[in-house]
Formats: sequence, C-alpha cells, structure tokens
Amino acid sequence: NVGFHGFPGALKTSRFVLKTSEGIGRVREGGYAYILESTFNQYYRERDCELTQIGGIFNPSSYAFAVPQGNAFLKEELGEVILQLHKEQFIEDMSNAWIKRFNLTGPPCSEAVDDASPTGTMEVASFGASSSSP
Repeated sequence: NVGFHGFPGALKTSRFVLKTSEGIGRVREGGYAYILESTFNQYYRERDCELTQIGGIFNPSSYAFAVPQGNAFLKEELGEVILQLHKEQFIEDMSNAWIKRFNLTGPPCSEAVDDASPTGTMEVASFGASSSSP
C-alpha cells in the first residue's frame, strides 16, 4: 500500500481509502483503479477472479535482513542459507503456497479455466491508495 505521510488531509479526499478492502470495493464498483503493493495485488487476484492487474510492476522492491554491525559470521551464514533456499526454490514455493493456496475455498484464479480473456481498455474516473496494511 502507498503511504501518504506528510500530506495533511490527503486521505480526506474521495480518491483515497483507509483499507485495502475499501479500495478493492471501489474497484468492483467501477471507474476506480487502486494502487496496491504487488504481492498483495497477486494475493487478492488469486481470490477474486474479477480483479486484474493493469500493466507491469512499476516499483519493484526487495526485502533484506538486518543484522548487528560487525557480526560477519551471522551475515555470512544468513547469506549462504538464503542462497541455498533460492537454489532449491524454497522461497518461491513458500510464496506460491501463501499466494495461491492459503485460505482458499476453491482453485486460485490463475488456475481457473476462463474462456474470456480481459482485453480492450479500462475507463478510470479516479485512482487511489491506502495508508495502511490489508
């Protein structure tokens, strides 16, 4: 989600929402596009086949671990374990398990059979973001 710290009154405009559920609700009503962090976007799209992503990810980010400065052993060991987990595709598998399997009542949308592919244009009257987590 996008935070708007330092912009007094920004959330008072009708374009911004306080929760992801509110943003998705506005998208479903039509004429509204919601900016959402890509992992959450994928999570919600796997559960609601009426949602779609427009374009690619425009601000990719990665996560990192913080270790105490000067702790070379921990830094080295953690780095090796992370590389091994990537090599074994463990991190990708865990991500897919969370996004595509966790708390689903049916198949994920990416695996659902759908003859109607989204095409054409999308008319958007406004767009918004929230300042909190889902």
